[in-house]
Amino acid sequence: MSNIDDRPVSVPLSDAVSVSDPEALGRLRQWGGDKLVGDMVGLFLSQAPDRIAAARAGLETGTPTDVQRAVHALRSSSGQIGASRVQALCAEIESRAAGGDLTGVADLLASLEHEFSRYEAGTERAGPS
Repeated sequence: MSNIDDRPVSVPLSDAVSVSDPEALGRLRQWGGDKLVGDMVGLFLSQAPDRIAAARAGLETGTPTDVQRAVHALRSSSGQIGASRVQALCAEIESRAAGGDLTGVADLLASLEHEFSRYEAGTERAGPS
């Protein structure tokens, strides 16, 4: 889900987000400062729920390519902002779906939702940078 006018939501962060790799955030900060970090994290937070829902829908219809497509972009964006647990779960789901095997993907999606919630809560706790 994006903003109505497609501008990313800016979310202030500090390196205190315990579920994020501070090195990834540091690289983003070097390229574009705190604004880029906030914009990237805000975009991730706004789009991830839709991508997870799309993966769930693909699982419910038994369509591995839909699952794969949904988590592929999420894997990439989570890596950029250092959400490494989210990224690892997406990689595992994507790998299984690419092989046409959705066995265990429901449990992996539940874990993914949990890790996303932890990341989201961590950004809220971090507060203004």
